[in-house]
Amino acid sequence: MASKCNVLCAAVLSITLVAPFLASGQQKSAPPPKPKGELRERSWTLLQDGVQEKDWKKRAQALHAMGVMRPEPQTVKMLEGALDDKAPEVRVAAASSLGEMHATSSIPRLQAAVDDKDFSVSVAAASALVMMKNDAGYDADYEMLTGQRKSGEPLTQQAESMLHDRDKMMLVAFEEGMGFVPFGGIGVAAFTTLRKDSAGPIRANAALALAHDPDPRSAKALVLAAGDKDWIVRSAAIKAIALRGDVSLLSQLTGPLDDKIAAVRYEAAASILRLSPGGGATASR
Repeated sequence: MASKCNVLCAAVLSITLVAPFLASGQQKSAPPPKPKGELRERSWTLLQDGVQEKDWKKRAQALHAMGVMRPEPQTVKMLEGALDDKAPEVRVAAASSLGEMHATSSIPRLQAAVDDKDFSVSVAAASALVMMKNDAGYDADYEMLTGQRKSGEPLTQQAESMLHDRDKMMLVAFEEGMGFVPFGGIGVAAFTTLRKDSAGPIRANAALALAHDPDPRSAKALVLAAGDKDWIVRSAAIKAIALRGDVSLLSQLTGPLDDKIAAVRYEAAASILRLSPGGGATASR
């Protein structure tokens, strides 16, 4: 009788000790993955909200992130609308993204943007047109190289003064050279970042360079870099993952949607829309 009691007591004691750990394990288990349709919806909403932000820096970051997406009508329409934004940095981001995604339907709008009152927008629009091998882009580059138009007509007063403004030209050149996300036309922020951390932009460029490397080790390196302590590296790595076109890496982009840095969130959202079956925009609000 005593032995039966001892066995029963031991069993009860074991259950009492193990139960909390079982409950704890149940509480900490990962939530089920969200349906892909819901993930696309969340990503598209995040970008829509970003484009409507009051802060021009966030608007520019959201628009620049969209360059990795496909030129679907809804996406192109949003970018074209931003070509009329009051902030030149936002117009630069919109023009750059239209060029990056090869939105050929936007060529007329970009041709008009070449004559923007802000020279940095003109440069971005010209670069976008050159990406699509459009003559208007080559004409603008000819003007910047020679200081005159192919037609022989004089430059506009605004363009003439810009070509002689050394500091402004250096800033524009820097913005175009650092065209990768997250800078996207935000030259001052880029300069500040470079002064604080010279390795960040270099590593970010390295991440982008691995976008088309077929070696599986590069894919793993990009996944790790998507969680890097440097947000510039995180953003570039996420874009590189999207450019690889490897749908199996899609699940690695859900975490960055909650990143504390807006530019990283926007890049993750745009990358998810590129990799998700069904493509880009899913809803309009």
